[in-house]
Amino acid sequence: MRRRAFLAGVGAAGTAGLAGCGMVERMYGGGDGDDSDGSVTRVTVSTIDARGSDSGEITVPVEGSPTLVDAFATWCSPCKPALDNLAAARQQVGSDVVFVSSTNEPLTGDFGREDIAEWWADHGGEWTVAHDGNNSELFRELGRPSIPTAVLFDAAGQEAWRHTGIPETETVIDEIQSVTG
Repeated sequence: MRRRAFLAGVGAAGTAGLAGCGMVERMYGGGDGDDSDGSVTRVTVSTIDARGSDSGEITVPVEGSPTLVDAFATWCSPCKPALDNLAAARQQVGSDVVFVSSTNEPLTGDFGREDIAEWWADHGGEWTVAHDGNNSELFRELGRPSIPTAVLFDAAGQEAWRHTGIPETETVIDEIQSVTG
């Protein structure tokens, strides 16, 4: 009896831990990722002055270019290894695809663009990093994904691939090569 109760408790704790990022992320406009039909309206997000990124704006998916959008958050522990694997894939594919990572975390008096830039530098980000603003328009267009989620669009702006969780580097490379020929 005790063993059964112990195993049930371990299972519940593991489930709660795995659901943690998705549950908290939903507070910021995310969801289960099931709301997307593959088409997306191009959305302009503000970019952050950080390593590999300039302050300004970018419209994603980028018109005429395959685009990989990475939905992340600075508080999300799986986002670091996901970023590592995306960076390794980017080194392999070079400029064949535009990479854009975006967070929709609320900017407050205690948390701002500088904090995102610092996290980005600390975790090895080397491409455009953006903030999805208070309305989370990009996250809505992506179907309110759980994080981390990588979404690859072909040059026509159609979703070609999506992965929630930590993507394998080789899979990312294969998917990018499938849309770049």
